[in-house]
Amino acid sequence: MAKNILAPDRDAIGGAAKVVVEAGQWNYEASVERVSLIVTRWNRVTLELARELYFAHEYLASQLGQYKNPDAADYIPYTWSDYCDAVGIARPTANKWAKLFVPGELSSTGEDRLLTAEDIKAPPPPALTGRQQERRIALVMNGGPRPDDWTREEERIVKERQSKKRIEELTHVWIEKQFDYIPQQDYFKSILAKTKTVKKFQLKSKEQSDAQYVMFDAIDGYLKMFPDKESRLAAAANLTAQIHDVVNYLIERDIVQAQSQPED
Repeated sequence: MAKNILAPDRDAIGGAAKVVVEAGQWNYEASVERVSLIVTRWNRVTLELARELYFAHEYLASQLGQYKNPDAADYIPYTWSDYCDAVGIARPTANKWAKLFVPGELSSTGEDRLLTAEDIKAPPPPALTGRQQERRIALVMNGGPRPDDWTREEERIVKERQSKKRIEELTHVWIEKQFDYIPQQDYFKSILAKTKTVKKFQLKSKEQSDAQYVMFDAIDGYLKMFPDKESRLAAAANLTAQIHDVVNYLIERDIVQAQSQPED
């Protein structure tokens, strides 16, 4: 039966009456108790959500490559838009949360926080001179706290310099370093010959498992940098040779050190 649009909606009238009754029964102390708990949970969940969105955006939005050719070495399987669709949040909303969030790693207090209306309305700090910025960057590079007005550009510079420093350290270790011990035998070759032993090998901790997957991912990314079969195979052979030398060196070092220890 069709509703009479000119007559009052009885359901609406009943609902309005219930609202009036409930409003009349509202209690200040009880509401404060309920809402304070909700606000506490809301603040915690809000920070967790903002942190997840912040780091997802930092990673996905900074990717270099393309997402059209899945066979290419620079293929990007997921974008920031893909992530927002997957978690069920509009991208403009996710962008807003990511921009308002300040991770504890970048805060002078060491705690995660969201920018307030006062933070947003506050006038921008005076522009730093090159020398002032360098002092701030040097402080953070040496393990100091990041100031509250720390910028994304300064963070980019720090990450770039830390990456460069790490590469220089690795270069020194793996190219310039002289091994102290000369292996007396080819331990690496002997273990490869024991196929049953290799197949039964199992990692003993989560840390070892995590490190292995990080290594596999790094090797995968490294080999994808070589466009043709010949150069990729040569790179793989070079990796194998390096692993061969390192394994033999470490085993011989452990043997020599064990023999030098005084007996109980």
